Amino acid sequence: MVELSPMLGKQFVQMSLRGDILDRAANSIANSADRQRHEQVKIGRSVKYYLEKALKQEIPKSKPPIRWKSERQRIAAIRRMKAMGNYPYVRTGDLQRGWRIEFRVQRFDGVITASNHVPYSRYVNGEGWQQPFHEDTGHIVAEPIMREAEDVWMGRSAAAWFVGDLR
Repeated sequence: MVELSPMLGKQFVQMSLRGDILDRAANSIANSADRQRHEQVKIGRSVKYYLEKALKQEIPKSKPPIRWKSERQRIAAIRRMKAMGNYPYVRTGDLQRGWRIEFRVQRFDGVITASNHVPYSRYVNGEGWQQPFHEDTGHIVAEPIMREAEDVWMGRSAAAWFVGDLR
């Protein structure tokens, strides 16, 4: 509480702090670590949900003419499909279902891991590996989606930590 009082023709400021304000400040500091961890969990879960939605979206079908990177690549792809018993090619949904997105938080650090262990996933969704006909049909590239999710997560975490915007 601040009071302005006249004293001998001058003004002076008298300040006093109520004890409950100090108690609240001490409790706030003690609870801030728990609150930040809670916020990291909330933010991390929302980013994980975004990644699941973005990475597991329905994959568009290829449209003729199919543009191969090279004749060698076309032959290798057909041999692979034959070896897997899937020639002529029939969609299995393995690639879409193959995404595993894991989230964990330890203290104040959060980690989100997105992986796809389907052997041909990098040729469909990999940055620098995606084949031309997958690009032509609008298949996603995973890495830019991950970078965008990281930017969102970092921005929201910074807002929660420094600004107190705990949305």
